[in-house]
Amino acid sequence: MISIKLGNEYAIIREKEFDLLRKIEKHGLKVSIEPLAICKGNRVEIISGLLKGYKGICIEESNNNYVSIAIKDINQNVKVIIGKEMIRKI
Repeated sequence: MISIKLGNEYAIIREKEFDLLRKIEKHGLKVSIEPLAICKGNRVEIISGLLKGYKGICIEESNNNYVSIAIKDINQNVKVIIGKEMIRKI
C-alpha cells in the first residue's frame, strides 16, 4: 500500500494501482482526477463541518453541488442537505 496526496487529502492505493499511474505518466497521457459520483443509495461519510465523522445514505441528489443524506446514528432518520465537497463515498 502507498499513500499519495490528492488535493488536500491523502489516499491509500495498492502497488498495482500506483504502477498504473506510473505507466500513464511515463507515456505522457492526459489524465484528470475527479471524485467518484455520489448517487442515490450510496453510503457516505461527512468529512468536514459540524457533522464530520457521521455516516449516512444519499437519499436524493438536489443538484450538481448538493445531496440529501439520511443519518441514522440517533435511532431516527435525520435528513440533511449538504455540499458534495463535504462528503465522501464509502
